[in-house]
Amino acid sequence: GFSGCGNKQPVIKKEGMGLVAFMKGEEDSDGKVILNGERVHNILKKISDEDSTYLGFDTKYSKPDWLVITVLLVPPPSVR
Repeated sequence: GFSGCGNKQPVIKKEGMGLVAFMKGEEDSDGKVILNGERVHNILKKISDEDSTYLGFDTKYSKPDWLVITVLLVPPPSVR
């Protein structure tokens, strides 16, 4: 049968305003890993261009890590 990519697949649950992934053998003794924006961005940056294309992204115009806002521009008060 199909075994996937072979990587560990977490169970992701929402706790309050955040997301928590439960993985065996990770960080805490209970396998609880907090998924903050920085961690998710780093995970998405590791996706290759070839895999991005398989996921439906045109790597010339968009990439998976661009889905996470890292810089939020705020215009000065005179423009608002």
